[in-house]
Amino acid sequence: MKREDKIYLAIGNKMDNIKQIAESDDLFENEIHKVKEFYLSRSIKRKSLLEKRLQFIKKRNKNISPCFDEEYYCSTCGAKDGAEHPTTAYCFYCDTDNWTHK
Repeated sequence: MKREDKIYLAIGNKMDNIKQIAESDDLFENEIHKVKEFYLSRSIKRKSLLEKRLQFIKKRNKNISPCFDEEYYCSTCGAKDGAEHPTTAYCFYCDTDNWTHK
């Protein structure tokens, strides 16, 4: 196997892994607690993971309107508007319960 093919497979496997973590509530929950404010991470993997998670949750919450609690911001995705899911009170954008008081 050529070196370029090995690199391509490695990147493909990493992207599949990132997608799998982003679409699993439990796996994503485990990942976010590795750093204090996930959205500030400089890690390319974490940035990619958060981007995929936001896309996935946007599709999941397509027909739902959020409630707002502007006293808090999300320490996972950095949302400052306090948008929360009306049923779970989790962040409307990343679906985590990782709120920080402003």
